Amino acid sequence: MFSKILVPLDGSDNASKALQLAIKLSKQSNASLQLLTVVNTNVLSLGKDPIRPTQTALVDEVKANAEAILADAEKTLANTGTSFDSEVLMGSAKHIIAEDAPTKYGIDAIVIGKSGVDALNKLALGSTTAYVVRNASVPVVVV
Repeated sequence: MFSKILVPLDGSDNASKALQLAIKLSKQSNASLQLLTVVNTNVLSLGKDPIRPTQTALVDEVKANAEAILADAEKTLANTGTSFDSEVLMGSAKHIIAEDAPTKYGIDAIVIGKSGVDALNKLALGSTTAYVVRNASVPVVVV
């Protein structure tokens, strides 16, 4: 069925639920998981300007948080027997998840939470998730 499943994580309850479903799907199809947390540099920059050196501390803090999210997910996977890799990337979360990651990692399915931790995106379907559903070249399961 699937050989490699992308699981974008942002620390939200929905992302945790997506990880749990991805674990079940991976066991059913003997697939490996690619865990991914994206430091959304579009949100961190001021307007259209690139990230300034004075913002470096903020970027470092957000990246450390992303790494902690992955570390928690890795603990969840530790005793499941599920094969996985994990990475933190920087850029536009929706573009990386929908367009870049499937090619980069050889993904054939994405399991994603319906909304994330960003208060602006806590609508029925988060803007990142909606973008991924519309633009991904592989099947997307929304949890």
